[in-house]
Amino acid sequence: MFVRVPKPIIKYSCKENHLLLPVYLYSAIHMNINHNCLVDTNLAHIIETFNPNEDVRKGYHRKYDEVLNLMLSGLSDNFSECIELKSPKSNNIQLISKTERLQYYFLDREVQYDGNFIQLDYNEYFYLIDSITEINNKSDTTKKWNLVDLINFYIYLKMQIGLYEYLSKEKKKNLVMKESISTLADVMKVGKKTITKYTNELIELDMIEIKVGSFMESKSTEYYLSNKWKENI
Repeated sequence: MFVRVPKPIIKYSCKENHLLLPVYLYSAIHMNINHNCLVDTNLAHIIETFNPNEDVRKGYHRKYDEVLNLMLSGLSDNFSECIELKSPKSNNIQLISKTERLQYYFLDREVQYDGNFIQLDYNEYFYLIDSITEINNKSDTTKKWNLVDLINFYIYLKMQIGLYEYLSKEKKKNLVMKESISTLADVMKVGKKTITKYTNELIELDMIEIKVGSFMESKSTEYYLSNKWKENI
């Protein structure tokens, strides 16, 4: 099964709120298609999915509450709301407790994007979640991988690599994604060293491959998707 991931969601999540895309995917994966696409959960489960065992002083309760309200309000005038509360008392979530039952409808399935989306396999989602969570459980606190950022970064790369594959077919040329580390750092709002770290981690997970460029030869690093991760399931 696949989830349609709208490109505006990907771009907004990378640049503005890194939690948006993970929560969007969580909603798409966990909604009940036989019950009007209802998501029946609580904040504790969402937080535990993406930030397990995190220090409560980091305020993830409030951060996830805010991103759910963002999805309720809509991201822009030309982008519909992603979710609708079930029997809402008001038009926002109002910082419910972590264990309080949270029910909302995932509306995005009914929106027509006219090709302005990418597909994410359910297996890709769970492979990322499970693999990084397992790595973090085995690591000490100073070496944990950033699950939220890696989701955003991987799906951004998948979007851009897919774009160049499409352009290659359209223009009948061999076009490959060659965005610089500086560009990727600007997209993700992190440092260049962090982009290198994230790239190496996705390579280790067999989700991407790169052909390293050469400054002396004026060749940029090329990015490709890899299907080797499927062998690890």
